[in-house]
Amino acid sequence: MFKNLSLKKNLKLVLVLTLVFVVEPYEVRAMDKEAGFPPMRKRKRVDNNSEVTHNNRDTRAKTNRGLSFLEKEDFLNALLWFKIAAQEEDSEAQYNLGMMYALGEGVPINHYKALKWLRKARKNGYLEAKKNVLLIQNKIGCECYNNKNFSEAIKWFKKANKEGFFEVNLGRAYYKVGGYQNLLEAIKWLTKAAASGDTDAELYLERIKSEGVLRDFTEVRK
Repeated sequence: MFKNLSLKKNLKLVLVLTLVFVVEPYEVRAMDKEAGFPPMRKRKRVDNNSEVTHNNRDTRAKTNRGLSFLEKEDFLNALLWFKIAAQEEDSEAQYNLGMMYALGEGVPINHYKALKWLRKARKNGYLEAKKNVLLIQNKIGCECYNNKNFSEAIKWFKKANKEGFFEVNLGRAYYKVGGYQNLLEAIKWLTKAAASGDTDAELYLERIKSEGVLRDFTEVRK
């Protein structure tokens, strides 16, 4: 395999292959814990909480009924009552309905439906929904990335990165798309992630440097 290459080139190629193996797993990380995300749900009934928008006592009763079933892990009935209350614009019901789709409780996991209801909960003032919207957007980006749809992954990682999360995933997706401008974007986001202490981003930057991709592009453009 290496017989026509110099020893120096052989060593460089081995280093690059090693870096590819280390930093290029099939799946990108969701990074939930590293991003400081809260638990996926507060499993408690909320009576007087500024986060929660209840339109009336009847709607609130429906949400609380859903919470009671949720505490018993009766997901089908919880889903039923959350759907009813969510349609009546109850933010807590919308949040819990979104998380049931996100976690696959009583329904198959569906990140798009989860995102729909979490966005509604966020709009209606449920504060915990805010970070989970970013989390679900990142998860959709990861699915696109792992299916090698890198342009679509960039779109979702950008949405998830609005508050400075998931920079390494955005950088890796830009790198995968290819091209000079995308390479510069990859380096920008990976550098930001590395500056925040992300070791994966540091390894990926080292890979780019070792491959000499940026140097090759620069020489071509001269």
